[in-house]
Amino acid sequence: KLQDYFLKYMTIKKSKYPGEINLAAAVQDELKHSLPKSFFILMPFFAFILWLLYSKKYYFFYHHLVFTIHYYCVSFIVYSLALFITSKSDTGNIVIPISMLAMSIYLFVAMKIFYKQGYLKTWIKFLIHGFINSIAIAIALGIVVIIGLIGAH
Repeated sequence: KLQDYFLKYMTIKKSKYPGEINLAAAVQDELKHSLPKSFFILMPFFAFILWLLYSKKYYFFYHHLVFTIHYYCVSFIVYSLALFITSKSDTGNIVIPISMLAMSIYLFVAMKIFYKQGYLKTWIKFLIHGFINSIAIAIALGIVVIIGLIGAH
């Protein structure tokens, strides 16, 4: 079948043993290597959502872009530390979710301080931004993984 051939073609070089098909490992490996690229590509989109949510009268796009760069730098540092900790110990099941929760809290507090709005307005905009950004991340990661898997062979 064409589908079986395609899966075998995509994963044959990603497996430890010749001839073995391991699609899950191939996708996980590609996702691990594609994550930073995806987030870098999505940085202007992250800032654009903030620009749409907050008054264009007081903030120009570059204000949101600087805020985004700051947030992404902190995120990469936190996630790098989390990955380092998980590689050195067996705490991977708890460290990654804690780091994700910490970065969500950090984003909410940063939005509250930077944009100087009340808790309710900030919470609503935080949820809207998170929902739209989650969809964009899922789409971008899917595209990058597919391109990576096809381009790797």
